[in-house]
Parts: sequence; C-alpha cells; structure tokens
Amino acid sequence: MPVNKIKKEIYSHIQILRAFAVVIVVGFHMGWKGFKFGYLGVDIFFVISGFLMYKIYGSLDTDKIKTFYLKRVSRLLPAYVFMSLLTLITFMFFVLPFERYSIVKQNLAASFFASNLYYWTENQYFVNSGLKPILSFWSLALEMQFYLIFPLIIPFFRRSQKLIICTFIASLFINIILINLSPETAFFLLFARLWEFLIGVLVCMNLSALREKINFSQSSAFFVLFMLPVLIVCAGFVLTKRELVLNILVVFYSAIIIVVGFTLNRKSGTIRLVLLNIGKYSYSIYLVHLPIISLVSYSPFSGNNYPGGDFRFNVITLILICIFSWLLFNIVEHPFRNAQNFSFLLKTYFLFVFISFFAFVIFPYYKNVGVGIDVQKISFSQEDRSPYRCGTFSRIEIIHELFKLDESCLISKKRNGMNYLLVGNSHASSIQTALGDEIESTGNSLYMLRDPLALNYKNLKIVQTEVTNRNIDTVVMHSSPGQLNRSAVIELVKFLESRNSKLVIIGPIPVYEKSIPLYLYNNLNQSNPATLGDLDLFKKLYDQEILFYSSLSNLEKVLYLDSLSVFCKNQCRIIDAGLSLYFDSNHLTDTGAEFLIGTLKKQIKTF
Repeated sequence: MPVNKIKKEIYSHIQILRAFAVVIVVGFHMGWKGFKFGYLGVDIFFVISGFLMYKIYGSLDTDKIKTFYLKRVSRLLPAYVFMSLLTLITFMFFVLPFERYSIVKQNLAASFFASNLYYWTENQYFVNSGLKPILSFWSLALEMQFYLIFPLIIPFFRRSQKLIICTFIASLFINIILINLSPETAFFLLFARLWEFLIGVLVCMNLSALREKINFSQSSAFFVLFMLPVLIVCAGFVLTKRELVLNILVVFYSAIIIVVGFTLNRKSGTIRLVLLNIGKYSYSIYLVHLPIISLVSYSPFSGNNYPGGDFRFNVITLILICIFSWLLFNIVEHPFRNAQNFSFLLKTYFLFVFISFFAFVIFPYYKNVGVGIDVQKISFSQEDRSPYRCGTFSRIEIIHELFKLDESCLISKKRNGMNYLLVGNSHASSIQTALGDEIESTGNSLYMLRDPLALNYKNLKIVQTEVTNRNIDTVVMHSSPGQLNRSAVIELVKFLESRNSKLVIIGPIPVYEKSIPLYLYNNLNQSNPATLGDLDLFKKLYDQEILFYSSLSNLEKVLYLDSLSVFCKNQCRIIDAGLSLYFDSNHLTDTGAEFLIGTLKKQIKTF
C-alpha cells in the first residue's frame, strides 16, 4: 500500500474518531441528557495523540527532537494562545471583580501549560466551584506535558517494548489506586494518565501485526467505529456515577478503532463528510466551545452554567461555536500549522506569558473598572474568606499519605498560653481566621483538625490523639446544622474531662436556601435587603440540636454558644456595614466570622 494512501486512511478514520470525541465533550459541557460521561472524549484524544506522536516522530529523518517540537508548537500554540487571550479580554467586560481575578489566574496557569496543575491544587472544598471558562484547557496542558517528554522517553521504549508495557501497566495501576485515594490526582496528572497515551503508542508500534490479527470486514469495521459514541451515550443514561471500567473500556475501544479503521474504504456520504469536517475542526471546536458556553450561559455567582434543555440557549451556543471554530481554524490554526520559523513561535509564546503575567500583576488597578461600589462589596464576599484549613495540598489525600503529614495544623502564631483545637466541617473552616486572630490576641494558640468533617466516630480517635499530642486545653467545635452525632460528642466530653480539658460548642448559624451574595445582587435596588428569615424559624429548625447542646452546657467543662442569637434578634441579618456576612447560602465570609466571634469573644475569654 503506498505511503500517501496510508496517510489518507489514517486521516480519514481518525478524523471521524476525533469528531466523535469532540461532539461528546461538547455535549457534556452543554449539559445534554445522556452525555454525563462525555468527558471521556478527552481520553479518546489522548489515545489518538499517543498513536500520532509515534507515527510523526518515526517519520522524521534528521534533527528529530527539534523538528518534533516545532511541529507540535506550530500545530497547537497559535490557536491556544489566541483563544486564551481572547477569553481573558472578553470576560473582563461581563463578569464581576472576583470572577475577573479567577480568570486572570487561570490564564496565567494556561500560559505555562499548567492548567491541569492549577485545577488540581485549587480550593475545591466549598460547593461553588467558580467560573472556569477555560477549564477544558487542562487536557491541552497535559498533552503538552506529554509532548515535552515524548522525544526523551521514546528511544528507550524503542529498544524494549517490555519497558513500555511495564510503564503502561504501572500508570494504569496508579490510576486505579488514585481514583479511590485522590480522584482529582487521577484525573488531572500525567503519570496517572500516561497509560492512555501509551496504548496509542503501542498500537502504532505494532500496527502491521495488529492489522493481521484484527481482520474486520467493511461492515464490521463500520459497526465498531460507530459503536463508541453509542456506548458512551447509553452509559450516560444508565450509569449514575463515574465508572472506572467504562473509562478503561473506552480507551481500549478507541485503540481497537484505530486499528480496524484501516479496513474502511473512502466512501462518499453526507454523514461521513460532516464527521470528517467536524474532525478537521475538532481542535478549534475544543478550544472555543467552553468559553462560549460559559459566556452565553453566564450568571453571577453561579460558576460554569450550561444550556441543558433550554432550546434558545442551545441554538445560540451551537451557532456561535460553529462560527468561532471556523474563524479560529481559518484565521489562526490552519495558517500557522506548517510554520517553520521556530524563533517567531517562541517569541509569540513568550509574549503570551508576558501579557498573562502582566495582567496578573496589575490586576488590582483594573479589578473594579466599570463596577459600582455596591456591586464591588457584593463581589468582595467571594474573596473575603478563610483559606482552606491546613493548606491546599493538605486536602489532597495522596500527598498527606505519602508525606505522613500531621492531622492538625497551627492556624494562629504559636503563643505561650493555652492551646485550642478547632474541629468541624466547612463551617469550622469558614471561621478559622477570625477565631485564630482572636485566640492569638489573648496570647493563646489555635490548631485546626485537618479532617473536614463534623465530629463523628470516624474522626473521634484523631481528635483524641491530637488533643494528647498537641497538649490541647480547649476543643472548639463548630459545624453546619444537621451534623450532630450525639454519641461521638458525649465520648469527646468524657475524654476531655479525663484530661481536665474543656469543650466550647459554637452552635450552628442560620443556613439559607439561596446564595446570599446572589440575593443581594438581585435586590440591589431594594431599600433594605439586609434581613432574610427570622429567629423563630431557625429555632424550630434546630430545636433538637439546641436542646442537646444546652443540656451539655450544664457540665462544668462545656460551654455552648448560641450563634442564632448573634445573627437574629428578631429578623436575621445577612450584611454588616454593607458587606455580606455569607459567601454562599451557608458559609460565613471573614466579615461574617468576625461578626460572630467578636460577639462571642467575651464568653470564650471568661470560660
């Protein structure tokens, strides 16, 4: 078979496979029913990349590494840079100040091809995940990382296929283990995804032998090719959560499709022509689709929205995706695809890095441009919050296990007075800064339990160990309502009494059904949106917890502090000095936490 014919056939069925992959990814981000596993389209792209990278590298005659990098950079960089900067500039005109800051940081991470690392390490603890219009860039960053190491590792794999098979098995095994220990790590990091690229490499290395063993007829090959999207969409209707088996099945199925696709002849047909064109534009579609979806469906304080079943938004979004992907391909991607000027491409990249870094550095100067003072205050609620308890890396379970990190950390500066330990779920985390500052001001120290759950029998032993190891004088407990585990609390009280230590229970705060900042934003023109709900309502909702905590306060070593009385005299207040006391429906801002702790500090001091 002539070389040029092989290239056409590879292009043909792999372009169709790319079309399937990008369609299901778009369907996933559009929120269409049946596409809940559409993110697996990214896994298909990884298999294709592994296959094509080996083929491209093997076709190079001289100066392989430099030429390989030039081809990859000219293929991916121009459109990537253009779309990232266009997203940055466009969203600055539409979003709130805190969302602007998030996008500036995301763009900076994208400029270093580190989006996967950024999203891996960011604070995902609280419910609102934030606006992320270039979230899909994480997979492009991971691909660039693979391209960077590929020419360095492939000579070793060429000498021994056993080495590549062992690496493939090791990476797959790591992925399986991490999905249970740290799903974010398994999802975002290269070493847990390397097996998906390597299966493509293995297919390319053994293509001739595999084609002899897997000998499909025309009709069978066509059936295999079209069964992949059917498999993923059907799984989206049937399965309720991410399935590891489905992930592995899709990767191996994609590898089989690459092999059997050589059996297909080039036939004409409308469907085939459409799929080939979608595959041709797949990279541009992938780059533009999520920024457009995020922009069309944008709503303040709502993170990434999607059209879902809204017909009008679906039509508008799809039309814009088609228009902008066509423009990006024809104006940027295609013209630069075969660029030979490596120096020009590098200068373009470094200019991108400079602009991204400059935008990050000068952000405070344009953060609030065009935004009224009232909206600025509401937006500030999303920045006015405590950092994640023991730090970002502490929440990543695999890092904690590998480095044997402590089960608690120092929140305040270390003082010579008494030691306090804060225990509880995300509500405890939201008051940690205010409580730490107050305890530190009295010459004492505050530690916080790393475990992000309300007190229960699973973490009770950890609390007892930390009380002993840290020589804790007082445990402070605070959690959201409905998390009460009476038996665990009673066990803790008995343990603390045996050590002559104390327990301070900061009762649950008012929790609302709607986002407070969004409520304030939607009611900017109201004369008094400062209250929402009343004391009697929350007393009825929390009556059993209040009764239990109040009964414990009769004990000498237990102090119960009623948070409801702080926020609710009759009506419950949600702002103070124009600033929101909440950054969502139920978590306090630092302003809200200072309001709470400032009111309760006298009781804590005298206890």
